[in-house]
Amino acid sequence: MTVITSLDDPRIAPYRSLRELSRRTADDRLFIVENSKVIRRLLKSDCAVRSFFATPHYYEELATLLAAKQLAPEQCFVADEALMSRIVGYALHEGVMALALAPEMPYLLPNLRTIELPAVCLCGLADAENVGAIVRNCAAFGVRSLVVDNATCSPYLRRAVRVSLGGIFALSVYRTENLAETLTEIKHLRPSMRTIALETRPDVHRLDSYSISQESMLLFGSEGAGIAAEVLAACDAVVQIPMQPLPAFDAVNSLNVAASTAVALYHLANGASA
Repeated sequence: MTVITSLDDPRIAPYRSLRELSRRTADDRLFIVENSKVIRRLLKSDCAVRSFFATPHYYEELATLLAAKQLAPEQCFVADEALMSRIVGYALHEGVMALALAPEMPYLLPNLRTIELPAVCLCGLADAENVGAIVRNCAAFGVRSLVVDNATCSPYLRRAVRVSLGGIFALSVYRTENLAETLTEIKHLRPSMRTIALETRPDVHRLDSYSISQESMLLFGSEGAGIAAEVLAACDAVVQIPMQPLPAFDAVNSLNVAASTAVALYHLANGASA
């Protein structure tokens, strides 16, 4: 291990402030992982780890996993708790962090025949914490594939990874540049795959009376804009979660997108196949 005695040490530059990850680092697909539980899952995953920074306690506790990851001593930085507490976000990182390399996110269409189903597709979700919560839901209900469009933030952003509790390390992530065109191609390239949008609108199927096949991809949009009309038109079905709001809250006709994902995935995991 390498002992760090100053926050000015250039070797720990990416860790100095969790709020100030440079654009260069982000463009290089590097991201910070914090929280001992999440780092355990990172070290057990196939995700590449560039460095590790922690108090001696966590270094000793995670030594076996670090060795299995084949991290060299010069990649493992150790500092006392007093120094670690001066890094912004101490309450979040608990004195243990890692710098990891996000996997490439391949395009969906070339991988359409091999993608594991069911899958979840995110349309225009810019909030990293919502994305992280959805990833956690996917991991909880056995969904192994995630698709993101160009308007959705990376699920490997630090806050998304933290909120997912490391669930992102269990998922295969794909991307699409033109979701409506991709959905149209799916009908030709993998006709058994059903594309089902979750959206609140009149004259659509109710989730509680609609069976969803395991051979499906569920689409979720942003709470503000929802799912674009051309995307909805290209889906096989549109489904909504029926609401029964209290009289004083009759304006509440939808759930937070992460909550909606949990409800839909529970229905998928426990419902009959179509």
